Amino acid sequence: MQLIYFETARDSHDNDDLHATAVADMRVLAEETDGFVMWRDRDEDLTYWGVAVFENEEAAVKWSTHPDHARIHNLAEGGLYASIRTIAFDSVRDKSYRDQT
Repeated sequence: MQLIYFETARDSHDNDDLHATAVADMRVLAEETDGFVMWRDRDEDLTYWGVAVFENEEAAVKWSTHPDHARIHNLAEGGLYASIRTIAFDSVRDKSYRDQT
């Protein structure tokens, strides 16, 4: 699996609607990508962070190189966010537990 961690910071709440649209568009694009597993995110005042999980690196790259991804990202870099950070992680271990009662 490949996990993509992303974090953005805004200077103010002036563009909250644009931020919400950018997040929604990016999530839909991820969900439409073959190999998408899940998306988890959180807004904490002016900081937004989340994780997109894909079955493999190929799926994550397909999402990140999609033309719509670039369009959304360029909008974000065009003044919507004061900072953006993205980190890609490869899964090292995967354990699960499920209560059977």
